Amino acid sequence: MKIQIPYNKIIKDLSEEKDDRLIGLQLPEGLIWRSSEIINKLEDKTDKRFVLSGEPCYGACDIPLDRMKRINVDTIVHIGHSKLLPSNQLNDIKVNYYPIKFSLSNKNLLEDATDKLNGTKIGLVGTIHYIDSLRSIKAFLEKNGFNVVLEEGDYRISELGQILGCNYSAAPEDVEEYLYIGGGRFHPIGLSFSKNKRVVIIDPEKEEVRVTEDYDEFIKKRMLYVEKASNANEVGVILVTKIGQTRYNEALKIKKACREKDIKCTLITLDTISPSKLDRFDLDVFVNTGCPRLTYDDSDRFNQLILTPGEFRVAFLSEDFNDIYFDEIRE
Repeated sequence: MKIQIPYNKIIKDLSEEKDDRLIGLQLPEGLIWRSSEIINKLEDKTDKRFVLSGEPCYGACDIPLDRMKRINVDTIVHIGHSKLLPSNQLNDIKVNYYPIKFSLSNKNLLEDATDKLNGTKIGLVGTIHYIDSLRSIKAFLEKNGFNVVLEEGDYRISELGQILGCNYSAAPEDVEEYLYIGGGRFHPIGLSFSKNKRVVIIDPEKEEVRVTEDYDEFIKKRMLYVEKASNANEVGVILVTKIGQTRYNEALKIKKACREKDIKCTLITLDTISPSKLDRFDLDVFVNTGCPRLTYDDSDRFNQLILTPGEFRVAFLSEDFNDIYFDEIRE
């Protein structure tokens, strides 16, 4: 799929910037290789000077506010994702978001997905990249006899029907199953786990339709992690400092619970969690209050056990595993 950079929209928006300060540019990993091309074109079409954030970008939760502020940047052009945080959380920096969007061009995928739907009342969701196709998909399904529900999410969700790997608030509750439009496996597994419902997946990138009917293997793996972690007498609680991942209150609740249960606890701030960073600590168990995708999807990369806040409560506070929720960021 060819990625179209919305140059005209970016140039128009920047024409309203009157001062000559540097403009920050942030790109997702898949576009870094085009950074020189993008900057050259923007500088050629505007009177602005750009500085590229060279750190990896993991989404709209990862805006480099502090780093840009230190070099006197007060406007950031973020290409790839949709708006996540309200302006009052952005450290007096203006962030212009330009999500990369695609259309569902292979209509055979939609027909195939329709055949795999078991229910008649369907929750329709997708990632930001395919969000513009949801209304036409809804019309197609309704024409074929389905009752389709599209809902708004909470303040972190900018589009109708949009889901994030850490936020499923736009997934309607009162439906029989879901139709998800997007790539990857994490979003539909998280959706299925968080709502305890079947998910039919249209993956335009792989050009395939598949079904997440259950998540037994996922659950077994997480239960094993919890069981192993419960034998530890010391934990590290990671308070991630990325602007869209910081769950300060959650981290302090865990710290307080550890103190009450006489569990040794070290509260640790990290911007990015990696195996090499955690290997420096003499700890076998960590609780990640940042991006849940890392805990669920990347756990095999680490030498330590990494739990979600909910799994911590099961392992150390005797809560029932059946009562825990899929970890979402709602703060």
